[in-house]
Amino acid sequence: MTSVTSSQAIEDVVRQEGGKLVITKSGSLPVAEGIAREKAPFGGGENGHCYWPGHQSPTDGPMNPAMMLDLLARTRRPLSELVAELPRYEVVKKKVPFPRSLRDRAMARVLETLSTEAERVVTLDGVKAFWPDGWLLVRPSGTEPICQFFSESKDLEVARRINRKGIDLVQALTREADTSGPER
Repeated sequence: MTSVTSSQAIEDVVRQEGGKLVITKSGSLPVAEGIAREKAPFGGGENGHCYWPGHQSPTDGPMNPAMMLDLLARTRRPLSELVAELPRYEVVKKKVPFPRSLRDRAMARVLETLSTEAERVVTLDGVKAFWPDGWLLVRPSGTEPICQFFSESKDLEVARRINRKGIDLVQALTREADTSGPER
């Protein structure tokens, strides 16, 4: 169980191990609710929160190093070797000011634009677009007047380019709204 903002590395590892990955909206609460609903053995998100439902329901920081020590004892391998086996991705996160009044109109336009460019689009929480070389999530904050941009690729420059594409799109829509006057 993980959120829509999490790295592709999680899906890669879960599939490689024959597991099932369920994606939730961003945030600790949707992940926790998903774990309970799906009876998932583990969950976490890009915010660093990890859930070990076999131990207790809420996130449990001290359990993370305990589970790491258990893994190291069972595998009898150094952590550096285990980490070297994980898929590597480059992540870029940015946020820009974004008036809440533009949310619906701008996100409809983001969806329309990215749907024509990307191989696949997911609208679970914002608009997440996938290309062969990476992905972009455009997500207005639910608590602040900002828009968040998450992008990921195996290549840092590609992740930066994809992130910039999202920012440019939203900023163009914001400028458009500023020049057209108040919404009616």
